[in-house]
Amino acid sequence: MFQFLNNLDWLDLTFVTVLVSCAALVIAWMMRLGTRLWFTLPWIVALIFVLAGGGWVSAEAQKRESLKVQKAMLSVVPTYALAMQEGGHLKIRRDTASDDPTYLKIIQMQISRLRVNTDVADIYTMRPNENGEFEFVVDSETDYDHSGKIDSEREERTPIGYQYDIENLGVLQEAMAGKTLFDDVPYTDKWGTWVSVTAPIYDDTGKVEAVLGVDYPADKFIAAQHRAKWVVMAFVAVIFAIVLISFVSYARIKLDLARRARTELELRAARDQANAASVAKSAFLANVSHELRTPLTAILGFTELLQDDPSPGLLDEALSTIKRNGDQLLAIVNNVLALTRTESASDAPTAGSIATFEFASDIVNQVRKTLFKPDVTLSLNTGTILPSRFNADADRVRHILVHLLENAIKFTPCGAVELAVRFVEQQSERWLDFEVKDSGIGINASAIDRLFQPFQQADASMSRRFGGTGLGLAVSHRLARSMGHNILVKSDSGRGSVFTLRLRLTDQKINLVSFARSSRPAGLNCHDAASQPLANLSILVVDDQIDNRALLSRMLGKHGASVRIAEDGQIAVDILLAPDAAPVDLVIMDMQMPVLDGYAATSALRKAGFSKPIIALTAHTMPGDCELCLASGCTDYASKPVNTRQFTNMILRYTKDAQPALPLAA
Repeated sequence: MFQFLNNLDWLDLTFVTVLVSCAALVIAWMMRLGTRLWFTLPWIVALIFVLAGGGWVSAEAQKRESLKVQKAMLSVVPTYALAMQEGGHLKIRRDTASDDPTYLKIIQMQISRLRVNTDVADIYTMRPNENGEFEFVVDSETDYDHSGKIDSEREERTPIGYQYDIENLGVLQEAMAGKTLFDDVPYTDKWGTWVSVTAPIYDDTGKVEAVLGVDYPADKFIAAQHRAKWVVMAFVAVIFAIVLISFVSYARIKLDLARRARTELELRAARDQANAASVAKSAFLANVSHELRTPLTAILGFTELLQDDPSPGLLDEALSTIKRNGDQLLAIVNNVLALTRTESASDAPTAGSIATFEFASDIVNQVRKTLFKPDVTLSLNTGTILPSRFNADADRVRHILVHLLENAIKFTPCGAVELAVRFVEQQSERWLDFEVKDSGIGINASAIDRLFQPFQQADASMSRRFGGTGLGLAVSHRLARSMGHNILVKSDSGRGSVFTLRLRLTDQKINLVSFARSSRPAGLNCHDAASQPLANLSILVVDDQIDNRALLSRMLGKHGASVRIAEDGQIAVDILLAPDAAPVDLVIMDMQMPVLDGYAATSALRKAGFSKPIIALTAHTMPGDCELCLASGCTDYASKPVNTRQFTNMILRYTKDAQPALPLAA
């Protein structure tokens, strides 16, 4: 079978190389698409067998073609030899004249046979001399080019006694030994390149006296073999292509089926996930509905009571209840909006320098003031060594810590809640940990993985027992991840929880200072309401809603400001740009108004040269709204509803505390 491999020529090598290269490229391509190696091995073995089988068939075809020529020549050579013997070949010697009748008769005999058998190129006889060298006896003229005449030295008659000059005389010697042989190995002499048949010529006593040679053109012999090989190669190529195409087709079907199965699994998983999300969102909507209706019930109920009975005794209780439940509603809305912001790529964190101890103290005081429970103590505990300042987005860190503290207080019926601040350094890593510890109900280990998913709580009973929308931890976790930080959780059911906001400080330059371990509350960062921090300030409030104008006028007036009002942006522009306009120290600009909105009004004022601070106060709190306000020329941005303390501090920052240079709008 592997004879083909032992007799490779350039044609075979080219053919095998092309087929193997095609197979290798196809198999490599299919494996790149995902076909397993074990799957390709049977096909590779099949292709090898096709090549090996093709080689065997090719060798057999060449052999058969050679036998065909051999049979044709061997069928006539003995007859030629016998005719030479009977024609008196033995009488022709080295000294025989060129016009000897016997000699001419044998030459004519050769010529007539060449005319009859056109496949034969030449017929000649040879006899060995006393030195063992072979000399021509009879070799007639031969019209090799079939031009109809003898027109070259090559085609002329070879004289009697001409010595045959060739190294390999083995075939002639074997013929002298009485063998008739076909030599299929091409050889070259002065007359051309041939394959030949040699046969003995006997005398009357049965002794070999000379050798008859019949030449067949080697180029015709080789061309016939190549034709046979090409037929076999074409057949092998077709079989090879069929096997290869079958492999590709079967592999593609397998891959398609695998992809389809994988897609079905992914679709099933996506469907299950969507169903789970739908269930979670349904539960979330139910929770939100409950969370909204509960404070609204209190707000609307006490409002009706005040309308019916505005007595001083009821007034304090009603206002306290309305304020508390309004803050609760605002927290729900803020959590929903914060979740939306964390899903927006445009809402990137803004890092700033934060004073460590003051920041932590302010957060504890803020939570203590807004979420007081008589059976829960809230304290601040710091490590002995802390960075004096660190860089982070203060708003996001504050949002996270306030929510973690509020959660800890909510899920601690009685006991202690602590905000601990720790600086940790290990090898080349540094971080600042804000640990919120509580002695509350704790969390089951199986529920921890669900804590940071939107609309999820530890279990369904949490919503019923403690309320909440299930958004706070998801928002906090996403805010932490958006800054490159993380929130860690440790908890045991019934033994409390520890939520750690870990801020990486590895790339920050920090200054470590000593702090005494303390649980003292920080001083309130607010101005005493009894004082008038906004005294002597003239403020223009621009808002199309009468209730908002009334609220801001009372709030700012209570803190000492002189307040003027404008119902829309066009009125504000007319007031501020009038030739005899009274000076104002600051403008509070609503952004969505009829006639001329806040964006256009601010831009017009800046183009006209108005350089006083303009604070955008708007209910638009989606990602990009702040940037739109600042781009129109506003100095800063605040969202509705306002926090009195924070809003007062913002006004002071642009009036009494500092006078920033305000860029004019383009």
